[in-house]
Amino acid sequence: MKNSKLSKKVWISVLSIILFALSYIVLIALAVGLTIVCCWFGIKIIALKPSFYTLLIGIAFFILGLLVLYFLIKFSFQRNKSDNILRLQISEKEYPAIFQTVRELSKKINTSFPKKIYLTPDVNASVFYNSNFWSMILPTRKNLQIGLGLANSLTDEELKAIIAHELGHFSQKSMTVGSYVYHVNQVIYNLLYNNSYHRTLEGWANVHAVFAISARISFSIIQGIQWILSKLYYVVNVSYLSLSREMEFHADAIAANATNPKSLIDSLLKLEYSNIVYNGILDFYNEKITFNEKTENIFLSHLYAMQVHAKQYKFPLVNGLPVINPQEIFRLNKSRVNIKNQWASHPSTPERIERLEEMGIPAQISERTAWNYFEDPEKAQKNVTAFLFSQVRFESDSPKNLSQEIFQSDYLKDIERRELNDLYKGYYDSKNTKRFDLKTASDETSKYAHLSIDDIFNEENKNLLYQHEGLVSDIDLLQHIDSGKINVRSFDFDGKRYKESETYEIKKQLIKEKEHIEQLINENDIKAYSFFYLKTRTFEEKFTLQNLYNNYFDAIEVYSENIEVNNSIIQVIEFIQGEASISEVNRQMRELKEKEAIMKNKLKELIQNSELIVLIAPYEKEQLDNYMSQDWIYFDGSHYNDPGLKLLFKALKIFHYLSDNMFLISKKKMLDFQVMLQ
Repeated sequence: MKNSKLSKKVWISVLSIILFALSYIVLIALAVGLTIVCCWFGIKIIALKPSFYTLLIGIAFFILGLLVLYFLIKFSFQRNKSDNILRLQISEKEYPAIFQTVRELSKKINTSFPKKIYLTPDVNASVFYNSNFWSMILPTRKNLQIGLGLANSLTDEELKAIIAHELGHFSQKSMTVGSYVYHVNQVIYNLLYNNSYHRTLEGWANVHAVFAISARISFSIIQGIQWILSKLYYVVNVSYLSLSREMEFHADAIAANATNPKSLIDSLLKLEYSNIVYNGILDFYNEKITFNEKTENIFLSHLYAMQVHAKQYKFPLVNGLPVINPQEIFRLNKSRVNIKNQWASHPSTPERIERLEEMGIPAQISERTAWNYFEDPEKAQKNVTAFLFSQVRFESDSPKNLSQEIFQSDYLKDIERRELNDLYKGYYDSKNTKRFDLKTASDETSKYAHLSIDDIFNEENKNLLYQHEGLVSDIDLLQHIDSGKINVRSFDFDGKRYKESETYEIKKQLIKEKEHIEQLINENDIKAYSFFYLKTRTFEEKFTLQNLYNNYFDAIEVYSENIEVNNSIIQVIEFIQGEASISEVNRQMRELKEKEAIMKNKLKELIQNSELIVLIAPYEKEQLDNYMSQDWIYFDGSHYNDPGLKLLFKALKIFHYLSDNMFLISKKKMLDFQVMLQ
């Protein structure tokens, strides 16, 4: 399938790679020249007046040039470790229906059959190939991986459409460009962000003051090189990501022609929902690992959870699979500002659906599940589940299998603990109430005596919440444009194009709209309080209601403070994953200890709450006691204290969990008491 827009983006991306290659060759040539000049100067200085100090200066000149050249060459040939991705290779003998479907689609699309086919545990499908030096020169056969979670989520026609989309990528010669970009990014990333070279400079500078000057000059030159490379990184990746987005549209068109657009549209709507639920199941079993428990079949748990949440969100179930209405999904997005995201590798789901709907190809609707492609679904599910848990370290060699019945019971208990009463029609699901004056509201309840529950909790007022969320997002986006953090020449607002210079005026308009929406929401919250206050029959009930509201307001403030502290610590310790100089590590550790002291005080308050402490497992309580028992040193000047850092990460996780539940308990107490007043 020819696509002139795709071809144009391929050439732009290729030209950006050529620009990088030429620039890099020039930088190396200049570095070689600098090295020669520095060596010549060094020899001249030593020859002019041989002495200990001229020898030091001469060596400093030698090293100056060599350090810059070594910097450019060292990271160019450095290998990055490959990701350990969970892939289980399958054969045609085991899965004939899958292979037959892939073979039929390959012929229909007129592309090559995959070199290998893999199953993975997740809710995704993709094409990949081994990216090495030869993959940039010689044709490389691609592999197909199919996430078994897809079979749990889709009909057979929908899974077929997803596979056709991936085979559409097989037919794209432009995928070769991705191999070049991959290697270019490896070189640039190492040159920009691999800070182990700083230690080399630091060690050289500590030898002698003369060498320190040489190292400082080298560092300044290297900073200039890094600035040039950062600009090249921008050019290469923006052009390739633009190509990548067009490749997705192209693969969609191929898949729609090979199957039908309706199946592909329906699959796109389901994937995000299914993946969110799947990640929740992984979190559930991750907590069970420390109890030496797992499951024989994670896909039964995933399917059950999808059906439970489908009932919560009122998604209809057909043959056990949720049917997602696009209007229901996209109505939550009230964003009115739109910019072309040049750093997105994939177009958004609404953009893809819009393109597919334009094709107007007749659809074939199927209600059969994708397990139709598996001769023995249960065997496939158990094999992939066993493969998933084979990567986990358990305390015992024989972990216990959690039955599906126990899983369902535990899972429902957790949902029920978080679920809010249907009386509120989802109004409080993702909303916090802004503090208002309870005494004034209590004195003025008579003016709301005519209101019914439906006047307060209805779709119109829920829509105010979505509008507010959209306005907050748009204002934040415009703020980034106005401050220069996002560099765009224009943007769309309410379907009309505006210049970057008009950002401030649009932002001012949206801030006024947000303030108006907030006023309406606050008024509705006061109405809700007044409605239930009028339902109280005794002084004790009035006092209890007011007290629960005050506790709820306090909990919101404490929760916000705790999450801010939690996030600030995570930001500080992010540097641990990379390379940093010893002086930088020490500086970060000082900042970490300051923030950790605040977190520990807040954590002490949380664990003194009897309703919260029972929510964590005994082994977690033991780890928390160990963490709180002393002032841990996480870096001794040369090495990280891994056991201490592990405890810190665990404490942060518990801190976030308890903060979340502290707020939830307070909120539920207030809302449940109001239900009791009805």
